[in-house]
Amino acid sequence: MKIKKDSDLAKKCLIFGFEDVLIPGNIDKDVKMKNVSGILKNLKKVEEIFPRFRFFAATGYSADEALKRIEQYKLREFFPEDRISFVNREYLAGREEIDRKLYEQKITENKEFKDEYFKQVTIQAIQEKFGYTPEEMVFVGHDLWTEGYYTFRFSKIDFALIRSSHSCLGECKDEEIKNLTYIDRTWGDIEKLIKGEFPKQDYALLEKFVFSKMKEKLFEGTKLGALSRIAGS
Repeated sequence: MKIKKDSDLAKKCLIFGFEDVLIPGNIDKDVKMKNVSGILKNLKKVEEIFPRFRFFAATGYSADEALKRIEQYKLREFFPEDRISFVNREYLAGREEIDRKLYEQKITENKEFKDEYFKQVTIQAIQEKFGYTPEEMVFVGHDLWTEGYYTFRFSKIDFALIRSSHSCLGECKDEEIKNLTYIDRTWGDIEKLIKGEFPKQDYALLEKFVFSKMKEKLFEGTKLGALSRIAGS
């Protein structure tokens, strides 16, 4: 471990997305849990040495689905219930009625439905509870849109995306967006991340990509949409 003193830690709070990041998911079904366990054991050592450093996990799953996976992949020693957040009654009670009803409909149709925005609520709750500044925090996810763009747009903290499970709105994405942070699921990259050794991110190309996709969806099925795609705009 190369972290020797408090000043080595650029990030004091690390928040993981859960599925396709720490455990197998729909995108990366071959997550090596031995590697994940090694990363988490090292993070526990960092916590023991530097009390202000903490790590968490956040998922859009319901409590039943999240806790089932915690036990399945033997992660309880790393994530007691105060270290992993999942969609709960308190969160749903605070949503607008139309959003709450939509969630209830989705979860009835599919018990594995995930509320991806919940992760941003978790990030902000952790920030407020422990008094972290945005600069002290980093989120590790895999989905360019729901974990990358959402984190930049709503929580305004740095993020990194796991290269082997890179996706966009739940679909595999091979092409990387320049000037973002992509990492491998290794302790070396996680250590480099919390030490602040990756280049500073520039979100201009990410915003351009997202707005282009929004425009494409808006005009999908129309002549204007077809012309937009042909023009490459």
